[in-house]
Amino acid sequence: MLRPPVCVHLFVLVVACGVALAETPRLRVSVDRARVEVGEQVTLTVTLTAGGDVVAPELPVPEAFDVIGRSTYTTQELNITNGRVVTTRNNSYVYSLRARREGSFVIGPAHVMHDGRRHESSKVRVNVLKRGGAPRTRPVPAPGQHSGDSDVDELKDDLFVATTVDKKKVYVGEQVTVTYKLYTRRTLRNISYGRLPAYTGFWSETLFDAQRASFDREVHNGREFDVMLLKTMALFPTASGVQSLDALEVVCQVQERTRRRNLFDMDDFFGFGASREMRARSEDVKIEVSPLPAGAPSGFSGAVGRFDISVEASPVSVQAGDPIAVKVKVHGKGNLNAVGEPVRRQRDAFKFYDPNSRVSTGDSDGRIGGEKTFEYVAIPNRAGSWRIGPFMLAYFDPGERRYRTTRSKAVTVNVKRGKQLAASGAVMSRKEIEMLGRDIRHLKPDLGHLDDHGRPYITTTWFWTIQFVPVLGFFGTLAYKRHRDRLMGDVAYARRRRSGSEARKRLTQARKRLREKDTVAFHVEIDRALAQFLADRLNLPVAGITRETAAQALREVDVPDPIVSEVQDVFLRCDFARFASARIPEKEREGIYNDAAALIDALGARI
Repeated sequence: MLRPPVCVHLFVLVVACGVALAETPRLRVSVDRARVEVGEQVTLTVTLTAGGDVVAPELPVPEAFDVIGRSTYTTQELNITNGRVVTTRNNSYVYSLRARREGSFVIGPAHVMHDGRRHESSKVRVNVLKRGGAPRTRPVPAPGQHSGDSDVDELKDDLFVATTVDKKKVYVGEQVTVTYKLYTRRTLRNISYGRLPAYTGFWSETLFDAQRASFDREVHNGREFDVMLLKTMALFPTASGVQSLDALEVVCQVQERTRRRNLFDMDDFFGFGASREMRARSEDVKIEVSPLPAGAPSGFSGAVGRFDISVEASPVSVQAGDPIAVKVKVHGKGNLNAVGEPVRRQRDAFKFYDPNSRVSTGDSDGRIGGEKTFEYVAIPNRAGSWRIGPFMLAYFDPGERRYRTTRSKAVTVNVKRGKQLAASGAVMSRKEIEMLGRDIRHLKPDLGHLDDHGRPYITTTWFWTIQFVPVLGFFGTLAYKRHRDRLMGDVAYARRRRSGSEARKRLTQARKRLREKDTVAFHVEIDRALAQFLADRLNLPVAGITRETAAQALREVDVPDPIVSEVQDVFLRCDFARFASARIPEKEREGIYNDAAALIDALGARI
């Protein structure tokens, strides 16, 4: 056996001296899930395997899906056949699709043109069910990676999300605590949420939400797992009946240690193993919600839990007509947002204005609670010793399964006689008179200075101009949609549209290399800029663009011979500069840059 250092040296030597052989392109299309719900995402991957550079494949996507993201990555494989090194390139094009409507849809086949022949992939079928109708799936491998059923069966026992609820039978408004945990016996990386529950039919409060991966050890069904607490929620049902909690989905990278496939499998040689993306989803949970029992006391507004009430007033010694700040505090455990205004005993000695309220919540031992404050302004209207309160709050106690009423203490306020003014049978304080004076807004007495609004607005030019704005917006949106649909379905059109921007990017890189005095890299960028521009404009594979093929293709589209000759000259000068031992003067490099930029502009106007 060869020792590891010898293997490494041999690998580097073979890679440095190997020659890539052309290979017939092969296409594969795969999805991470074959059944999804409306609104869910499905990841589709087109894998193109070839021995050299080829154009990106075309893939028709049904209108039932929205393309919400794209990404591309490339991997290479080296194999030795009869003493020759064969390099195989796998280009993976990943599409993130969102299902728009239910039905059974066929995606594909993807196809690509290579050497004048059309190569196609197989088709895949995706079933889209209405929301809430898709069965929960076990962990599945990410697109573009192959795993047998035995691997998935093993993973579903080693990686899953568990949902725990403290109660499955509650009353309307009673708290249900839901805990999500991730169980694993594998090494995980890049953990993130794939889908979060909507909590339809519940008022939700977050008790805990993991910000980083932190695992503890726990025994589950006789097996030891690494366990991560994902999320803890306090839910308050808002309607009776059987309510469902949607599944929570986690996406992560699962690292596996595999066997070495060949001498040059360096990941396995160093023990890193393979890594693949997996999805784990919890099961749906049903909660039976009972309506509140009959016989609610007067003033009950829907508060469920256990509460106390208190009242404060300041100042407690005032003159008639001066304001008093009254604070009523409701504190306890339960959904304080559902607590309505307490009932107060009506007294003719005070005028109360509508309160402002604020809620301060927290959790203790997993139960939501806190304090809700109602702030009133009370105006005493006559002298004497008067009591504010008591305030009363009726609520339902789910622990005792009965209604209860809590009362605050009353606050005594001493009101002294103030300066008052009687008018029209009403008694008003000095402050109210001043407020009334500021509140009056007199009518305009001078009619001659008012504008004439007799001309109808519909007869103005400005009115009719505004009417055309939605029409123009509609046609503009329609034109943009057609342009976007054509970009999605017509590869040649998409390549033509991007050809100019791609060429400018290459020329920018070339200018950067020119300033860095990197002669070889500069001429490589110029060659690539012109070759990529021609390939995009003529819808040809960039790997097939040479000095001769470019000239032949340009003549076929009736490009004048002088321009064709200039294109050939630029390619020839780039090849000479890349392989010549002599240094190319800076002035000559400036010249070839300007010639290439001018050629791209001229060709853009002709082809």
